[in-house]
Amino acid sequence: RPRKRSWSNSLRSWRGFLCCGLLAGGHHGPASAANPGAASGGILKNPVSAKAMGMGGAFAAISDDVTSIHLNPAGLASLTHRQLGMMYDRGLADINTEFIGYASPVLLHDETLGGTRLAQSPVRHAIGVSILVSQLGEMDLIRTDAAGAFQDAQRISAGRDTVVSMAYAARVTEDWGLIKSRGHELYVGATARYWSSTLAQQYSAGTSVFDVGFLCLNKDQGLRWGVVVQNLGTGLKYKQTVDPLPLTYRLGVAWQASVAEIGARRLTGALDATADRENKKGVAAGLEYWSRSFAGWRAGYQWGQNQQSRWTAGLGIRLPGSSRGAFLIDYGFQLINDLGAAHRLSVMCEFGAPR
Repeated sequence: RPRKRSWSNSLRSWRGFLCCGLLAGGHHGPASAANPGAASGGILKNPVSAKAMGMGGAFAAISDDVTSIHLNPAGLASLTHRQLGMMYDRGLADINTEFIGYASPVLLHDETLGGTRLAQSPVRHAIGVSILVSQLGEMDLIRTDAAGAFQDAQRISAGRDTVVSMAYAARVTEDWGLIKSRGHELYVGATARYWSSTLAQQYSAGTSVFDVGFLCLNKDQGLRWGVVVQNLGTGLKYKQTVDPLPLTYRLGVAWQASVAEIGARRLTGALDATADRENKKGVAAGLEYWSRSFAGWRAGYQWGQNQQSRWTAGLGIRLPGSSRGAFLIDYGFQLINDLGAAHRLSVMCEFGAPR
């Protein structure tokens, strides 16, 4: 507890120091050397899924729900139901994040182009939209005159980030004239989003961000692998300084199967490797065990870019439903070394006839 409180106060002080430097209009010295985008850029880095959090973030190859909009957009094409999802993340230092998203599979029958039939079976597409909002807590802003004498003080919002996303995905095997290779199905997807950020209620910036993803499934063998390029774009500009986006490359592999010997209705193992713009590398591993009841257990491990490890855990509950839908609740927990812990809760509703 004392360590967490101390770190939280230090973060608030850092924000206050940074914001005072910006409000003063200077571009020299320590305050201007700081990166204002770093205070809010984490909204593009952290997975919005409690399920992904519980598995250490190893989700590039198993994106299979509405949160694929932010994890791997290609996974949307594997949906069989419409989905509405919401997430709440209680992070460190009063940084809270909320997400709401909707995704739907779309089947187009007998598509033609110039009189040529493109699909011998229904073409599988999917679309998704979402809003992601992060509040950075509050800070004390103290104003002084040129001589350094106190003028006034007020408590303001440290910052707010809003990300609006639209995603599209499609199955490319069979539908686009490609044949299955040894039972593999291929999916592609892309997400376009607009990120707006406000710092200390004084400075605002906005930019466009893009993700592209690829997913390969072999349902017979239970193997999956995915590739995602996240956060493509020109950067976020506060005043004269442009902060580059946290461009990230992610490669993931996963295996899913039913293992009757241990009572697993579904057992999933996943491994992700990541590299960012600065060529800093990380590894994430996750395990999910669904018993034959309605509960699923998750655990994960991250080896991060700063040479520090992080353990994660999670729980999933699927409430009884019908073939036309279900209701799922997921909880994720992440222990961030000696700084404290982050908690994430998400709910998702599947509805409509299978597609």
